[in-house]
Amino acid sequence: MGIYEDIFMNDFSEFEPLFVGDKFRRVTFGKKMVVCEAEDYGKKLFYVKNGTISALVLDENGKEVYLTNMPSGTIIPLNSFAPEELYLANKITLRAVTITEAIEFEPAVLKRLIKEHPGFSMRCFEFKVKEENLLLYKLVGFSIWDSQRRVCESLATLVEYTEKKEGKGNNLRWSQNDLAVGLGLSRGQLGRVLKMLKEKGIIKTTRNMIIVLDKDKLKNMFKKS
Repeated sequence: MGIYEDIFMNDFSEFEPLFVGDKFRRVTFGKKMVVCEAEDYGKKLFYVKNGTISALVLDENGKEVYLTNMPSGTIIPLNSFAPEELYLANKITLRAVTITEAIEFEPAVLKRLIKEHPGFSMRCFEFKVKEENLLLYKLVGFSIWDSQRRVCESLATLVEYTEKKEGKGNNLRWSQNDLAVGLGLSRGQLGRVLKMLKEKGIIKTTRNMIIVLDKDKLKNMFKKS
């Protein structure tokens, strides 16, 4: 999963009892099996019952580029109102990361669920607000901040989120490679920033983990006095 996606993830597991009837089809996908080809993206939706589905695009060289992982309890893609003329230069393919059980349905069914079930409708609204905030966060972070601020702001965000979720947030379980990819940086750029933070006594690193030693100093690095 991308470094921000867990924070902004949609979770519809409590609404799973709604996904029954002749408009819903249970499907199982093997590991790395294509769930939805790019040309069908948006024409059918999937509730992930068990497993994980990855969203990918092809770059100009035909190489798959990872976008995000959608775990159990999520709906992908969560849209039914996108304009038909909308065209994505790199269309999205869905692929099962593990053996995955899903429930397939059409966009019209999502519209009906939104109209008939206020709780479900509110969950969709909450997710779309989160999604917009994620896009704005990435827009600012990737286009305005330099590598140093991008790393520091992101680590501070992850610390705060992990504290709320697990009760403590000092240990961030991310490999440096995944963190670099998630932040749109090279390993060299990330390494230089982490080295600077270690020299200041703010973090230390182990394999697949960044341990924040001084979260207040990390959070306040770019605050104006």
